Amino acid sequence: MTDSRPLYRPGARVAAAYFLACAGRITRLLNEDIGPSIAFLGVSWANVAHLAGGGDAPPVPDEARAPVTVYRLADNLGMPYETARRYATRLVEAGLCTRSEAGLVIPDAVLTRPDFRALVRETWEATAALRNDLLALGVALPEPAGPPTDEDRRWVARLSTDYFLRYLGYVTEALEADPITALVFLSVYDVNARPVREQPEISLTLPAPDAVRPDALREPASIYRVAKTLRLPYETARRHARRLIKDGWCETAPDGGLIVPGASLLRPVMAHAAELSWRAALQFLASAADRGLGAAP
Repeated sequence: MTDSRPLYRPGARVAAAYFLACAGRITRLLNEDIGPSIAFLGVSWANVAHLAGGGDAPPVPDEARAPVTVYRLADNLGMPYETARRYATRLVEAGLCTRSEAGLVIPDAVLTRPDFRALVRETWEATAALRNDLLALGVALPEPAGPPTDEDRRWVARLSTDYFLRYLGYVTEALEADPITALVFLSVYDVNARPVREQPEISLTLPAPDAVRPDALREPASIYRVAKTLRLPYETARRHARRLIKDGWCETAPDGGLIVPGASLLRPVMAHAAELSWRAALQFLASAADRGLGAAP
């Protein structure tokens, strides 16, 4: 069921930080930059998306995973075919993905490695923290269904991947860009939002808690910081940032850093993407509650 509540900007800022943290966890685990990491997530979710609607949480053996072609992966992620093919090849060569005539699969032998099990635990803890942060902001969320199983925790990690990809897709479409440009945009936005997110009392100076902040309250993001966050080469991050400036989505602050100005956030296409992303966050947390997120240990 889709949650139809309107955008609540304080909550959306917290959800955006969760989104960027998801990117950080997967790039660190794979020891890759954000491009192949997105491809990994795209394959992983495409393999199990057809099973996500079930009420129980059985393990997913390899034979139950749906292979995804490079063409479909590229279409799902909004990236050129050759880019997706190059990323897929890197994943296969790294032993993270198998390839057959039917398509690409992330096998269970990879997903049950100790480092991936640790990722599931980290994702569960981060998602529980997101839930608690939103509850503290007064956002109404469903009560948990009951104590979670280990497989429930794995499903919440999968659902987190779905949320990440949906969020990224909405922003990519709004920018009429590729997903790497969208991630640079979101990384800049996340840095800009830190003063208000970390010092909630700043919101008291706004006309309303849900108002768009004045640009003077945005912390500028250096290209170096964005590149480090996304594990991108500096020149790659700079190229995507220049596109965002050229298209009017970002501006250069007096100190040389980047901001996403309030006017960009209020553009109809970006406002719509923000609404969809917020609803996706609420839907994700509702599904996670069905898997026991928030239940007493």
